[in-house]
Amino acid sequence: GLSAAFSSGVSCVISRKLGKQTHASLNVFYYSLIGTFACLIFAATVEKFKLPCYSELLFLFLTAVFGFSTQIFMTIGLQYETAGMYTMLKTFQIILGFIFQIIVLHNPTTMLSLVGAFLIFASIVGIAIREFYKEYANKGCCKDL
Repeated sequence: GLSAAFSSGVSCVISRKLGKQTHASLNVFYYSLIGTFACLIFAATVEKFKLPCYSELLFLFLTAVFGFSTQIFMTIGLQYETAGMYTMLKTFQIILGFIFQIIVLHNPTTMLSLVGAFLIFASIVGIAIREFYKEYANKGCCKDL
């Protein structure tokens, strides 16, 4: 968990530093290359590794396509948008995953999961309100707020 958060933060900073001078597909290629080596190391250290069966290959392929598309669009979005808005949208993926878990997978939820989802949603709303206020305060529209 902590290493995933650290890696996500590092990738956000690197994408932001590269900016518009590099194409988004180049960034995604290098992230995929590093991810491939990380997966190989992980697969070598896991005690039991089994290849997916043929019925799972379609889902594996779709996961790769959607993951690649998500990374491309998030990289392009990070090049054109502020880091605060990017982080808010990235965090919103957690809420969408939670909804997907309930509606599609029919997994039961616990009270702790509901509290966590509410806290994440509240922080997203707070960031959105702050960004809205900053944007319109700079234009002089919301001096009374």
